[in-house]
Formats: sequence, structure tokens, C-alpha cells
Amino acid sequence: MRRATKFLSFFLGLFVVLYVAGTFYGIYRFMFLNRYWAQGLGLTDNMFYAGFYLTCALAAITALVGLYLMLKGLFARRRDRKLTFNHDDGSVEVSEEAISGAVQSTLAGYDGIQESEVQMDIKDGREPSIRARVNCGIRHGANLDQYGQAIKDRISREITTLTGLPVEEIQVSFYEADPADAKNR
Repeated sequence: MRRATKFLSFFLGLFVVLYVAGTFYGIYRFMFLNRYWAQGLGLTDNMFYAGFYLTCALAAITALVGLYLMLKGLFARRRDRKLTFNHDDGSVEVSEEAISGAVQSTLAGYDGIQESEVQMDIKDGREPSIRARVNCGIRHGANLDQYGQAIKDRISREITTLTGLPVEEIQVSFYEADPADAKNR
């Protein structure tokens, strides 16, 4: 689980638990006032207490969900975004950032690409593999079909050379880059 997701999960859970605590306090504090209003509406005590218990049960379930989110945010393992190669004399770790950097430098070799964004998905385990999603901002008039296949082949070769692992999938998408951004770079 990513750090931002853990952070969001924890604080959302904390908010829910505090909200439910406030709800319980409100129910307990104003129960007698609500009972007075309920009698004014013609509700019997049994109907009032049934609604009270139902509200408490729903608040308790909501509190459990909030507690689950808090604990998940605190204790969920952070997903390692790296590959580990074990050898007799030690181990080598290749991070996702290193592979993304190699892909970025590969993309820098193309004249028509003004900007790019690379997202990697590394699957480590019994059958490790790599997926890449590349978004390229190109200048107007570039041959997209030629660029797309050339980029896929070259990135696949680069990743395989760097890691020794097969590339499962490479998705390349293009968008027209703003010419003003190219002048600022």
C-alpha cells in the first residue's frame, strides 16, 4: 500500500471514529429531549427506544468501519516497488524509479517527444514481470504509428537489458504537447 493511501486511510478512519463518538454523545445528551418530542408526536416509548437502539447499532457498525480504516492505515505493509536479485555473494535491488529513469532517458532520444510520463508496475515473486505505461507529449506533425512501435521495442529492450526480466506489456499513448511548454524547457 502506498504511503499516501495509508495516510488517507488512517485519517478517514480517525474522522469516522470521531464522528461516531460525537453522534453517540449527541444521542446520549439529547435523549431525554428527543423523548419529550417523541411523546409530543404521539410515539410510544417502545417506538422511541426502537429508533434509539437502531441508531446506536448503525453508529457502532460505522465505528467498526472507521476503526478498520485506521488500523489498515497504521499496520498495512507498504508495497515494495523494487526488484531483488539474490546471488551467492549478495543481492542487488533495482527500484522502480531506476527503471523509470532508464525509460525516460530512452524517450529523450526521440526528437518529436517534448514531454513524457512513465508509470511502472513491477510484479516480484515466482514469475516476476514488468508493465509500463508511457504517456508522450509530441509536437504537431509527428508520425504516431512509427513512434509508437519504435518506442515499445526500444523500451522493452532497455528494461530487459537492465533487469533481465520479460516485459509483460507496454502501453504507449500520445497527446499533443503545448508548444509553449517546449520553449520554457
